[in-house]
Amino acid sequence: MSKGLWSLVLQMSRLGGNVVFFLAMARLLPVADLGAFATGLALFRWMQVVHKGGIADAVVLTAPGDMRRMDALFWLAQLMTLGICLLALGLMVLAAWGIGALEGMGPVIATLMLVPLFQGLSAVQEAQLRQALRLKALACRTAFVQLVSALGGFALYALGAGLWSLVGFAVLNAALSAVLSWRMARWWPQAGPDRGAIRAIAPEVFAIAGRGLVAGAALPLLQLALGLVYGGAVAGGFQIAQRIFQLLDAVTLAPIRFLVLPMLWRAKGQGPALVRRVIGAAASLSAPFYVMAALWAQPVLVWLLGRPAGEIAAPMVQIMAALGPVASLVLALDQALVAQKSAGRALWRACLTLAFTVVFVALALPVSAYAGIGSYVLAAYLALAVTLGRSLRLIGVRPQDVARALALPYILSAGLGVCLWRLGTLVAEWPLLWQLMGQGALMLVACLPFWAVVLRRSRGRSMPPHA
Repeated sequence: MSKGLWSLVLQMSRLGGNVVFFLAMARLLPVADLGAFATGLALFRWMQVVHKGGIADAVVLTAPGDMRRMDALFWLAQLMTLGICLLALGLMVLAAWGIGALEGMGPVIATLMLVPLFQGLSAVQEAQLRQALRLKALACRTAFVQLVSALGGFALYALGAGLWSLVGFAVLNAALSAVLSWRMARWWPQAGPDRGAIRAIAPEVFAIAGRGLVAGAALPLLQLALGLVYGGAVAGGFQIAQRIFQLLDAVTLAPIRFLVLPMLWRAKGQGPALVRRVIGAAASLSAPFYVMAALWAQPVLVWLLGRPAGEIAAPMVQIMAALGPVASLVLALDQALVAQKSAGRALWRACLTLAFTVVFVALALPVSAYAGIGSYVLAAYLALAVTLGRSLRLIGVRPQDVARALALPYILSAGLGVCLWRLGTLVAEWPLLWQLMGQGALMLVACLPFWAVVLRRSRGRSMPPHA
């Protein structure tokens, strides 16, 4: 298979497997338990970008033979792990005291600290595999890890572990991923910590990781706020909504995101043209799925998860579906800015998004949980609007090209989706599952010609020659 297809398999295994397990447990466990676990894990999930973003991207941008830099990145990862564990433990204990649903979760939080520990120990090795584009090996590893971890989680549930089945899945997933990454990369640092080398690379890593931390702060903070104000059931519904969008990301955007930075790094004089193609491809592949999420979240989630969980989560999914165009555009912009060593611009947009989110959520959350989530969507659009012009000038892409690449897929998908939704009223007497499967299949079949055009335009140009 091509690298693009293996990238799809990798992301489906990594994110899709995680989401499918969580949604299966959402059918089995009380919504309040899901909210308690999600709030307890929120900061650990937020801070994993330090390893999977900052350290990993710095490794990708490192010459393969530069062992001194590789060693420094490894030891910097361990220092960052220590800081993560200390900070996360303090913050999570404070959150546990403030949220009734998390009372008595000290052992759970302490156990979850193993997740960043394993991620830090394997961050460089996994990034080396990504740098070498060993996508087939990574995809097979991830699929195996997800399967074994899911079996372990279900076994714990069968033994009556309840909440610990989710904890077991998270820890086992991180541990197995680390061990197999060590085995596949066959690399360990050749020397101890070098303070000079670590100080030299720290600003670059902190800029990339800082962007990810700031960009990823809004949802964990919103998760905590929803739990504090509205309780575990609403927090659980919001976590379900986030997992649904992780699944959409795994199907559509994550495979592109995984390949874009190595491609841009290898490109010579093709950067702006490649960025335009990436924006168009991301919008074309993701638009139908975001439109379907907005139109059919209510019946799908009620059927899939049952009435209490589905009815809480569905409106949240529909509100967050409005983030589709932002996600498609930011994917290409952030990777292009990192490739040009201008990660600070992406960090500035993330800072604005976080600042707007804090202000808007503080004003909207007392109204309702859904108003708070909608305010986050508004904050993302406003921050992008403020920073878009400067970012496009830096990477050499015209605003009209971006507008054209984004607008056409979403207009076509929205029009088609509304037509199919109205068509559903003609078959209202059919079983719900048949209606949903038929409408979804028609939507995807109608999109196939458009996808074919996108793939044909990028064929042969998606992987620039090695520099």
